[in-house]
Amino acid sequence: MAGYQKFCCWMDQAVWMELSKVLKREAGEPIEETRIPCRSLRASQEIGVVFPSAWEGFCRRRTSWYRASGKAGKVLLVSNRALDLSRIETRIVITESDFRPDRFPDASELDQ
Repeated sequence: MAGYQKFCCWMDQAVWMELSKVLKREAGEPIEETRIPCRSLRASQEIGVVFPSAWEGFCRRRTSWYRASGKAGKVLLVSNRALDLSRIETRIVITESDFRPDRFPDASELDQ
């Protein structure tokens, strides 16, 4: 495996406003994604932030889960390295995997 790894966390917009000032000083200016959330997951993008409006934009992957989830209205921060974010309790690490499902959902399951 190539070693793809992304460090992510969700936060309220108020927390983002506070954190963004410190983050810009310490980690650089994140690329702000306002239309296509999946772009922030590219390995070539060092650090990015996905705003709630991006989930309404164009994306090949379906993003309807966002509006129905507890993440709706939250900001997603995505980075190629772990960041010191003391105000954020839950952090997510996305890594490459060799997982293969036994089967993929059929059309009726996708519609649900």
